[in-house]
Amino acid sequence: MEGIVIIGQKKNCLGGPSGIIDGLVNAYSRMGVPCKAIRLEEGTNKLKYLFKVINTIRRSKNYAINAHTGSFLICLFVYFLSKIYVKDRSYYLTVHGIHRAALRIDGKKDFVNEWIEAFLFKKFLNLICVSEVLRNDIQRDYARKNNIYVVPNATDIENYKIKKNRFSNSTLHFVLFGGISRIKGVMECLALMAFLKEHVEVPLLLDIYGKAASKMIEDEYEAALIDYGLQDYVHYRGQVHTKEEIANILSEATFQLCLSHYDSFNVAVIEGMVVGCPAICSLCCGASCFIKSEINGLTVDLKENYLERIYHYIKKSISDAEFYQSQCENAIRVAPHVRWENAANTCCKIMGVEEINYESDPY
Repeated sequence: MEGIVIIGQKKNCLGGPSGIIDGLVNAYSRMGVPCKAIRLEEGTNKLKYLFKVINTIRRSKNYAINAHTGSFLICLFVYFLSKIYVKDRSYYLTVHGIHRAALRIDGKKDFVNEWIEAFLFKKFLNLICVSEVLRNDIQRDYARKNNIYVVPNATDIENYKIKKNRFSNSTLHFVLFGGISRIKGVMECLALMAFLKEHVEVPLLLDIYGKAASKMIEDEYEAALIDYGLQDYVHYRGQVHTKEEIANILSEATFQLCLSHYDSFNVAVIEGMVVGCPAICSLCCGASCFIKSEINGLTVDLKENYLERIYHYIKKSISDAEFYQSQCENAIRVAPHVRWENAANTCCKIMGVEEINYESDPY
């Protein structure tokens, strides 16, 4: 293949599939990989966009066509085009998560999109998942066995000026970038803060960044704050708008919390590691693959006694400055593995695009 056509949405946000596509497109550009990005922006005429997709695929012989989930109808449209424009092209669907899994945790259903999602997972010729966790879930839940690859997400956070993270015995400062969301584990984080409040003697602080998923979960969150007596310990800070903000927040935090019930990846975890902020992460999070427990962070199983396990890890970090410092330094070493050029190079190899000689430093 001579190049790549990327098809997906473009939103005014830092994360999600749109942010991942931005990172890949920029990396392809830096690496000299021919790339045509056909993005559906908010307010774009959808019919005109679909005709643009048709014309681009029709004119892109010897290109790999890479659709990204985010709009099931667009991905389904690309699937049907793959049956028309077959010769001299290959087709890949990058999967950023399982819609059905997220809905079930919130007690919701969406029959039409769930059906389309299942159809695509079973029928699309090649799937690229953003984590091993996601691939395992698709293999288990959709009986998909062949042509399913993994390309972990990446970050450019190391391009921004950061301060090295240090733990002082003043405040144990946690951050959560999942917003007020049940699926992102906000209630588990509150339970942890309540547990630590009773068991550690240093001051505690949890700052929460991101959206509130719904008014209902926001009300539950507010009620839990009062029940746990955490009004002075936990603060909702709203959304962040720049990578510089994210880098500064993570650089000043002691630990990042990611106690998600379902998280296909969670870029914030690797962003924190790159700037020296170890993550305490559930095994339901795809980015947990980069964490080696008590070496560069901690992974926990939410089905087990995770509060006790986290407490002992925190206690050790408080009492042993060298141990905590080693966690920070080892977390930073993940940086060469999570650069966008790494992800783009892996995509090129999977799609059979002309080989790119980009090598990351060994971990």
